[in-house]
Amino acid sequence: EVEFGPDGPVVVKPITDEDWQRIFDLYRWCAVTFRTRCRIVAPDRVGDQVVTLERMRRYAADVQVCAAARCHVIVPVQKGAIPVGEFFRQACAILGLPNLIAGGPMKKDATSLADLADLVDSMDGRACRIHLLGIGPESKRWAAVLDVIRSRRPDADITSDSVTIRRLVGRTNGRGGGPRALTAAQDHAKSIGISGVAEVKAHALITQGFVELDAEKPRARAMGWRDEGD
Repeated sequence: EVEFGPDGPVVVKPITDEDWQRIFDLYRWCAVTFRTRCRIVAPDRVGDQVVTLERMRRYAADVQVCAAARCHVIVPVQKGAIPVGEFFRQACAILGLPNLIAGGPMKKDATSLADLADLVDSMDGRACRIHLLGIGPESKRWAAVLDVIRSRRPDADITSDSVTIRRLVGRTNGRGGGPRALTAAQDHAKSIGISGVAEVKAHALITQGFVELDAEKPRARAMGWRDEGD
């Protein structure tokens, strides 16, 4: 929906009401099917506090239907004129649900460490549940982000997500300016005669899967999850 240029966020493909209804069809199925294992993200627009709050008002009833199936709801805390702590309070009031998870955007229009501190401090006296949107433990920001949260709320429940495939794809953004892992694996597939887009991608994913499995085996054995016979 949004791309970022030199002057900030630009809406290039607005999410329509019809789009949101399709999203909520999927949300409801996920909520009923997976219940407490399901997390949904409340309607928002990246980088726009006003539109985000408007969308939460418009679709609050849809979010509540999903929450009634016991799924968890992440509230994306967009930054702007309203301090992020106050923004989260307003969003919670609009949605009318208890124990919501504050979602901190960490990629597009990334939440600063100062804003993150403000958000955590605003939860004083309440459960502190924070989901870091768009990063995982391999991010360069990971340690600093966790330090900010833990220093204020050692009891915080912290979760995160990142797009694994995206971080492994690229022609010139890998180590030493070369290709990243999946791109290199696709190149290898083509070099040994594999053709067809689906076949090349499948070969690359399988190859990378075995690479990651081999890397995890020593850790798994050290923690008692595997033995030498596995």
